[in-house]
Amino acid sequence: MAYGRGVRSANMIERFINHFMVGQDPFEYVGNPYLDAEINNQFEIGFKGKRSFDKGFDALHYSLSGYYSIYENYIVPVVDPSLDRKFMPNAEPQEVKRFINIDEAYKTGFEAEVAVDFANYFNFSTAVAYVYTRNRDLIESLPLTPPLTTRLGLSFEKEKYWAQMDYTITSRQDEISSSFREQETPGYETLDLRLGLKPVKKVQLGVAVLNIFDETYNNHLNFSFVNQADFGRVPINDPGRNFSIFAKYNF
Repeated sequence: MAYGRGVRSANMIERFINHFMVGQDPFEYVGNPYLDAEINNQFEIGFKGKRSFDKGFDALHYSLSGYYSIYENYIVPVVDPSLDRKFMPNAEPQEVKRFINIDEAYKTGFEAEVAVDFANYFNFSTAVAYVYTRNRDLIESLPLTPPLTTRLGLSFEKEKYWAQMDYTITSRQDEISSSFREQETPGYETLDLRLGLKPVKKVQLGVAVLNIFDETYNNHLNFSFVNQADFGRVPINDPGRNFSIFAKYNF
């Protein structure tokens, strides 16, 4: 069990930005020098364990944790109807965001994981992570709330070589912040494969194929903005199928 309290003062952008884009989206932002410090009170409880078996599976690993965060003076940029775009006034979007404090907001969620060791060299794991947020002042979610994510993994490891396959399922995110002008994102699935070799002690060589099915998607936590001329406001997609090689040395 744990309790934590964090206090964060507003930074220079949040206090003093003056009708500039800050690299997150195409909106102009206006600061607020009167912002109060943001406070997070977080409560967390969790457990984890391992059980070994004489027959069948070699071992079972499991963990579960949940948390609840209470925010005071949460700092967030929202669209302010009283502000007009100052630079490139004919460009979209016409709205302007101003940083404000939210009096009542919270975040809660959980993470769960189960892993099974079997046949001496194999491991299968599954993990689920979920986050729910609420802005009680504006009766909506907080901006950039991660979607429900499920991961499945299968790995094989011996003394000289190993292999790992990861399958990730990301759900649709429709819990969004209207005042932030956040957009819904569809769900997607990706599959990654990694292979490694240990030719000598402390050295690893490997290859990887990420997003094997070449899925077209964009992560909800990535901002949407004008990607290029004549395309309007479109999200920048995450990488498609890509290949890599790597080398590691453990000191």
